[in-house]
Formats: sequence, C-alpha cells, structure tokens
Amino acid sequence: MFTIFSTATKIQVMFKLGFRAHDFGRFSSFEELGGAIRGYSRQSLIQLALKKSVPSFKDISIMNEEDALNIRGSLLANGVSIAVIGCYINPVHPDPDERKKHIARFVKLLELSSALGCRIVATETGSANPDCSYNEETKSEKYFSILCSTVETLLKKAEENDAIVALEPVARQHTIDSSEKMRRVLDIFQSKFLKVVLDPVNLVPWTGIPAKSPTLQKDDISTFIDDITSPIKDNVVAIHAKNYVLIDNWKKGDLPLLEGIFDWSVAIPCLKKAGIDDIPFLLENMKPSTLKETMDYLTPLL
Repeated sequence: MFTIFSTATKIQVMFKLGFRAHDFGRFSSFEELGGAIRGYSRQSLIQLALKKSVPSFKDISIMNEEDALNIRGSLLANGVSIAVIGCYINPVHPDPDERKKHIARFVKLLELSSALGCRIVATETGSANPDCSYNEETKSEKYFSILCSTVETLLKKAEENDAIVALEPVARQHTIDSSEKMRRVLDIFQSKFLKVVLDPVNLVPWTGIPAKSPTLQKDDISTFIDDITSPIKDNVVAIHAKNYVLIDNWKKGDLPLLEGIFDWSVAIPCLKKAGIDDIPFLLENMKPSTLKETMDYLTPLL
C-alpha cells in the first residue's frame, strides 16, 4: 500500500494512505489508540489531534518534550507514525486574549514537532465567530489581516523549530475560503515553512460543484480539481479525503469517502496530473467498519 514501485521506464510515486486518528474512536491513552489502529493496519500514517483522540490528555499548553516522546513511542510501538499534527485553532478569534491562547497551543506543538516525529502542524483558518461557524464578516480584509498577523507569529516559531505551518482552506465559512486566497497568503510570506493541507470537499461550494447537467459528471470534477489546485499545487503537503451530498441544494460535506457524489477515481488522477503526489492522503470521517472496503477501492488509485 505504501510501496514505491518501478515500471519498465520510470519510478511511479504513490500517495501515502493514512487516517485521521480520532475516527477510530476516543481512547484513554495513546498506547490504546495505537493498538486500535494496529488492528486495521500494521503500518499506518495518521493525522493526530491529541485531545480528540485521548480527551483525558493534559492541556497542550503544559506539554513537554517527554510527553511528546512518550506519545511518539507509544504509537511507533504499534506501527503508527504521525503524518500531520492537527491543532485546529481559530487563528482569527474575535477576542484577542482568546486568540493568544489558541496561538500559544499551536506554538507549543511547533516546538514539540520534532519530538513527535512530524514537522507538519495544521489548522483551518477560522472565522469571525468564536466557534468558527459562518459569519459574513469573515471574508473581510479585517479578518484576512488578523490571519496574516497570526501566521507571521506562527512562522517565526516554525522557522526556529524547522517545522511547517499548514493551512487548510474551507469554502465560504473560513477566512481562507478559496485556493486563490490561499495563494495570496503564500505570496505575502514566501516562506518554505508555510504550506497547504488540501481538502477538495472543503473547497466545494456550498451549493455544489458547478455541473453542465443535472447529474455531476466526470468532466465537472476534473475541471473543479484543476481550478482548486492550479494556484497552490506546489505547496500542498497533505490531502484530506471525504465526500459530500447535496440536501435541498446545500452541501453536507462530512461523509466517508465511499459515500456521496464526489468521484475520487476521477479526482486522484487529476491531483497526480497537477504534480500533487507522494504526500499523505488522509481519510476523514472514516468508519472503521468499512475501512477495508475503502482501502481496497483506493489502493489501485493511489
């Protein structure tokens, strides 16, 4: 599944299939988490949001290097490696004092990224509402400027620790709601420590991918992937993979990969054509009960 193999003429590079850890459930320890994942795959990559997987774990703000090394060791003992450290803060929180607390958590994980064995610390880009829900004001220049101020702070710490700040755009709801706006942030900072987590379903408009017919066609998905990857394709460090449906012409975008109307058998070759490959391909909203079926579907595509 993870092997890089050769053809007669060239090396074929593959995505690295992995999982979002808390989709396996909530656990009392990282040893228990690792053991649960090992039951499905003997060598696994995960995105780890610490307290989503182990809710009883201490506050991130008081973590230390020993904690990080213990987490890494507990997972590695079960064949589990961290591909992305999830730290889903609101980087534009409307309360400056709360925003500082969010930033401090992210900074702590940048400082501990080496001990955790993963350089990438990721977040979405928040909204004008404390809970990151939709607010029309989020798209304003005011909140874009606040985001850039936060990113500047995070990048200073990332550079000190040889870590990566990875931002994940989300259509309509978040400060960075398009690949074009993400490109704007990349151009402002021009830093090798600033990258992108690409979730195609998150960038699907809330009313769905524009389609030439009543039913979504392969060409519609191809065009959509081309559009969202063109501005950022050289900066993507991980893919999030899930699915969506339209309910009353409104996107419900939190379904497992094999459910919904988004055809990943079309999307994956388009991502590869854009040069996005050889990076973690992380399942979201995955159901352990259908994981084997999902892996069987994906393996020949990746």
